[in-house]
Amino acid sequence: QIVMAVAAILLFSFILGIIFNLFPAHAVLLGIPAYEAGIAIFINGLARFLTFSEAYRVEEKIGKIKMFIIGSTAMVFASAIAMISSTTITFSVAFAIYGFGAGILYAASISLIMRWASHAKGYGAGLFESLIGVGYLTGSLSGGAVAEYIAINAPYMLSLILSMVISMSYFTLYIRSSKNTVS
Repeated sequence: QIVMAVAAILLFSFILGIIFNLFPAHAVLLGIPAYEAGIAIFINGLARFLTFSEAYRVEEKIGKIKMFIIGSTAMVFASAIAMISSTTITFSVAFAIYGFGAGILYAASISLIMRWASHAKGYGAGLFESLIGVGYLTGSLSGGAVAEYIAINAPYMLSLILSMVISMSYFTLYIRSSKNTVS
């Protein structure tokens, strides 16, 4: 399960690295005013905050693995919307969904890592924060490279591919664990 948490951390921080570092330049190229780009990013943060603050209640009802599935699937939908977006409204919708997905994945992964590192909580918190930094860095670098050499919306395509792979992996693990529980 620790691999699921690591994948979740890298996924949401990779995408947030793109949103925070690349979206403002993308918005300018699309003619979106800076204050509107800021509003879209604010919506992402608000959605993350609201989702994170209620995530423990959701986890009590549906369980940890379904949290990972829901969070990564939200990232798939948000990436698909962001990939075809060209207005503040559509980016705001995508970023709200990204915020929901990131809030769910953040909550699920930090609780799993802190439980895993219960004997050394400082180590667990350090690992969590370090992985976020790696995700921000790789999201910004790879997103910037594909935006420069492939297409301006390619960072969201990259996010879509990564989200789909991780979401399908979680779903596969869920199916396998359900079969093992039944048999």
